[in-house]
Formats: sequence, structure tokens, C-alpha cells
Amino acid sequence: MTDWNWFFSTLSQSAAAITGIFGAFIITKIFSNQTSFHEKSKALRQLIADGRKIKLDAKACNINWYNTTINSAALDEAEIFLSNHCHELDPSEFQKRDELMRELKFSKFSDESLINEKIESMIVQRCQKNKEEIEREIAVREEAKRKKEEFEKRSLEGKLTLGDALRRQAPIGLAHSHFQQNMASIRDKQPTIIVPNILPWPELNKVASNYMAIYTKAKHNSILAADLVESISQSPDSRTQIAASLILVSLIFFAGVIYPLSFMPLSGAPELEYSFSAVSRILFSLKGALLTTLSAAFLAVISVFFVANMRLKHDDNDITEATTLSKIEAYSKNFKYIDNRAE
Repeated sequence: MTDWNWFFSTLSQSAAAITGIFGAFIITKIFSNQTSFHEKSKALRQLIADGRKIKLDAKACNINWYNTTINSAALDEAEIFLSNHCHELDPSEFQKRDELMRELKFSKFSDESLINEKIESMIVQRCQKNKEEIEREIAVREEAKRKKEEFEKRSLEGKLTLGDALRRQAPIGLAHSHFQQNMASIRDKQPTIIVPNILPWPELNKVASNYMAIYTKAKHNSILAADLVESISQSPDSRTQIAASLILVSLIFFAGVIYPLSFMPLSGAPELEYSFSAVSRILFSLKGALLTTLSAAFLAVISVFFVANMRLKHDDNDITEATTLSKIEAYSKNFKYIDNRAE
């Protein structure tokens, strides 16, 4: 004869052991994930706070004034250099670009491509000015030639009086002399005297020093941000698997422990009866009260760990901000120009 009490007792004990083993493993995993999550969450919040402070410090630096002051002085020197060395008519024929850029001291915190565009524009303007000067001199020469021919023609025809000759010869000679002098000045142009720019160097050096110190902090913070975001993105999100495991453990507990115990003690074969009266008879008995209390306590524990597990997710806004902070230009747009020159 089958002893159903022994069967249900063994079944409930085995299910309880399985529940305990799996539950202990899952809870240990949740605690481990919590420790890692809180460490990364704390580092993430600290990184964002540091990044925001660096942004404010960079904004407080008067870097736009620094760039404007330094670049304006450099452009003035470029104008003097081109006035002394650029005598070409075609910008493509100007061969001293490298020498020009070596002599000029532009701000390293400014966009190099915009500076190059400005220099090219100045070269084009200088060549155009050279062309206009030559065209004016050629026009003067042509006018002088025309007047000379007219004078000679009238002289041959005998229509020129002595007064006309004196009045016409003077401007022709002056025009010719003026043309030759100007052409000589274009060919043998004397260097323009360079007047040193009077700049507030103490203030400029202070701004540059502070800005470089902030850049160093921003560079360090951007590297930390990139590493942290990569670490978070590569960490497997096991919340779903753990949640499913908790649900499965709960099913094992109720189906393998609570339900078999509800049949005990038995004097014969168990009778399956699914009715309100049968459930209420067991539920409102001492056995039912004990099983209900045990079930409620187990569900409470499982619910606590289930909620704790599902909360192990970093805020999307924090991840987005940290990803932004991994780029150096997020702190100040001028920082990227330092990196571009370093490459």
C-alpha cells in the first residue's frame, strides 16, 4: 500500500531544498549586481558633476577675448608681411605661405581652418591690389603716350603755339616721370616697418594658463567618461534572467512545497477537490493559517529582491550625458582645436 504521507513529505522537502539552493544563488547574484551597480552609479554621478563643473570653469575663462586679441594682432602682422613680400598678381604664384604661417602666432585655441581661409583671402586681396596698381600705372602711361602723340601731331601741322607747347610738355613729362617712379616702387618695394603690437600679455598669459589647466581636467574626465560608458554598455543586463528565475523559484515553492503540504496528513489516497468549500476548509484551518503565513512571508521576500533587481538600471539621461562628456568639445568647443593641432 502506498504511503502518500511519505510521498508528499519527501516531495515537499526536495522542492524546499531546490528552492533554497536556487534562491540562495539568485540572491547572492542580486547582491553582487547591487554592489557593482552602486559603484558604477556613484562613479557616474561624480563624473557628471565634475564634467558640469569643468564646463562652468571653461565658460568663465574669457577665451573668446583671448582668441580675438591674439588673432587680430597676428592678422595685422600678416598684412605687413604680405605688403613686404607679396608682389605677385596671381595668388597661386605666391611661394611664401609656409614662411608666413611660421612667423604668425595665432591662438592655438582657435579654428585653424578659418585662419587659413582668412590668410588666403588676404593673399587674394593683396594680389588684386597689386594688379590694380599696375593697371593704374599702365593707364597713366597710355594717357601720357596719347597726349604726347597729340602734341607731336599738332606740332607737325603747325597748329601748336609756344604757350600750348609749354602747357602740354609739362604734364606729359610729369606723367611719364610719375609712372616710372611708381613702377620702380613696385619692383623695388621697401619693407614696411613693423610696429610691435602692444598687447596685455600678463592677462593673456593668465587666460591661456587657466584654460590649459581646465583642458587637462576635461581631457582626463572625458577619458574616464568613455571608459565608464563602455564598461556599463558591455556589462550584461541580467535583470530579466534573474526576474524569470525568481518567478520560477516561486512556482517551485508553491507547487512543490505548499501544495503537497496542504494534503497532509493523509489516511488514504488523496482526493482532488477544486471547490470553494474545500479551499475555505483548508484555508481557515490551523494548517491553512500556517501555510498562508509561510506563503506570504516567502512572497514578501521574493518581491523585495524582485523589485531590487529591476531597479538595477542606470538612468538613460545619465548615460546620455556621460556619453556626451566623453567628447572633449562637450566641455568647450575650443578644446577640439587643441586636439586637432596635436594630431
